Amino acid sequence: MSFDSIELIYTACPNMINLRNYTNHFYSSDELLNRIWYAGAYTLQTNTISKKQGRVWGPPSSGWRNNALVGTRGDSIIVDGAKRDRTIWPGDLGVSLDTVFVSTNDVDSIKNTIDTLYDFQKTSGEFPFAGPQVNFYGSDTYHMWALVGTYNCYSYTNDKNWLKGVWDRYKTGVKFVLNKFSSNGLLLVTGVADWARIGQGGENIAANSLMYKVLVGSAKLASEIGDKEYASECTSRAAKLIVAINEYLWVPERGMYRDNPKSTMFPQDGNSLAVIYEIANLTQSQSISDQLEKNWNQFGSRCVEKNNNINGFPSSIEVHAHYKAKKTERALNLIRRQWGYQLNSKLSTNSTFWEGMKENGEFDYSGSYMSHAHGWSTGPTSALTFYSLGLKIDGNDFVDWSFIPHVGDLSFVEGQITNSLGSYKANWSLQDGVFNGLVKVPKDTKGEIGIPLISKGCVIKINNETVMTGGAIVHPKLKISIDEHFVYVHDLQERMYEIKVWN
Repeated sequence: MSFDSIELIYTACPNMINLRNYTNHFYSSDELLNRIWYAGAYTLQTNTISKKQGRVWGPPSSGWRNNALVGTRGDSIIVDGAKRDRTIWPGDLGVSLDTVFVSTNDVDSIKNTIDTLYDFQKTSGEFPFAGPQVNFYGSDTYHMWALVGTYNCYSYTNDKNWLKGVWDRYKTGVKFVLNKFSSNGLLLVTGVADWARIGQGGENIAANSLMYKVLVGSAKLASEIGDKEYASECTSRAAKLIVAINEYLWVPERGMYRDNPKSTMFPQDGNSLAVIYEIANLTQSQSISDQLEKNWNQFGSRCVEKNNNINGFPSSIEVHAHYKAKKTERALNLIRRQWGYQLNSKLSTNSTFWEGMKENGEFDYSGSYMSHAHGWSTGPTSALTFYSLGLKIDGNDFVDWSFIPHVGDLSFVEGQITNSLGSYKANWSLQDGVFNGLVKVPKDTKGEIGIPLISKGCVIKINNETVMTGGAIVHPKLKISIDEHFVYVHDLQERMYEIKVWN
């Protein structure tokens, strides 16, 4: 048999005419990391579908039916996997929305996805564990991921009218979980459905970390729309919660958070979330980073709360945690190990990332049933942009930007992110002991630069003005702070900054 031609109707990412025409980009001195960044981006393109092409539920007795209506707004939504389940799962969005933002910047699909969750929110305030057509409920963690998704959607779009439109329902959603606090001052999980981890429930560290993020985010959102009383209430509750988390869940002799106050398990998900949401201080964060590395094998990071299997969701969060703990080379090593293995495996598509692996590197989730293109496994894509490139957008007024390159073992990185105000472009290089960086931002924005301290006595210049020499800050006007890793320059309002550091 021979063929003259083959045609394929490809329906993924319907908002993009040219699937290669990314709004943003990333490029570094490490070709494997470049491939991983784009494989994560492509995974999310395959997970972005027409709202009319979701998976029918319940599953047919044989084969696949992908003609279900699984969204309520717009033309496209973001689902968990390209083949399975083709449904909105709010927990998956905790990773995948960041991937979309730093790559295609498909904010319309992001907004359609979050709006669909609001359309299926119960009058009690509860969001679905899984959206239409699955329509499962009963997950406190996925409920909070929907609230975090609301926060992220607004930070990406700056659409205040959209925020006002969902605000009352958002507050009802926050109230739903605030009603579940224990006498210890911790969230007491009763909706125990989760991402397939074992042992969810009680005063769980992952859930309480999410609760803290929800409260901090709620205060910022409330400030945005002028709800000062609610902002103050959420700030106060967050301050009390962080005290309770560290009192009842931190175990100093282990250097990690336990799963529950009486648990002997120290989970990957909750400890990683506690680091990235700044519940842990830097000393605690670095201890957690050290302890999580002990769970690695040759294929990736084993997850104790999933029988030591290797799962893309908590591992994606762990990557961000290592960066946040300022353990940059450790973050890069995990990316190369776990995601490099998937990308180069003979079992792989070589272009998308798996839902999860067993401890021995084979497929999890019953083998053939497993998703080979799963958005919750794409954490390195956003982490490489946010930390190795160093570009982020997320300040108190949702206009702020930061450029804080985490150098690690790379010699150069360049890239771009975009929001409604325009493009934010940056690049940096470190060669022969000299660091050069450049960031260009839209007008009417303010930001912060974190300059890597390549030595204690280095010289630092910004736009050809000396900021530091011989270990001493010498610039008379700039607002500057310093730690052992970076010199931070705050409240910057120009559109371009050139940085040079040398010994």
